[in-house]
Amino acid sequence: MSLAQPSLTGPRLLLRPLLASDAAALVEAAADGELWNLAFTVVPSADTVDAYIGNALAGQAAGTVMPFATVLRESGKVIGSTRFWKIDRINRKLEIGSTWISAAWQKTFVNTEAKLLMLRFAFEELQCVRVQLTTDEINAKSRAAILRLGAKQEASCATSASCRTAASATRCASASSTTSGRR
Repeated sequence: MSLAQPSLTGPRLLLRPLLASDAAALVEAAADGELWNLAFTVVPSADTVDAYIGNALAGQAAGTVMPFATVLRESGKVIGSTRFWKIDRINRKLEIGSTWISAAWQKTFVNTEAKLLMLRFAFEELQCVRVQLTTDEINAKSRAAILRLGAKQEASCATSASCRTAASATRCASASSTTSGRR
């Protein structure tokens, strides 16, 4: 499983490697909905964006994370972030998570197209045999979005720090992207 991080290009989205210079654009995107106030996920604010990007890039350097900026192709506007993480080259598996999208772009084509690009890359290019999508158990919007992709919920596990829900996709899983209109 190669770890070179490319840009993933879809009809309307570009998932490109996250850069240190993305700080202001990420904060602007997260300001739409003040997403940094969500109790169940980590979204950067002006005070935390440098650490957020630093952690993502440290994981990238270690070979366990591929962080992406989610960009609208038409305008070049950054509207969120997502990543591959817990990359396990030996067992050919990884997780998709740490996904957040500006409030105005939630429940649109964005999540479906981004996940389709990521699943296709994971299975076809990285030759993964398992891809897991993970979210916090109390994040009902994210859980519903994952299930809309056709993933199957496998488990709900609690730890002292948080509760997480896991859904997985296998090689035979499919996802589709709508290409008409924003919503």
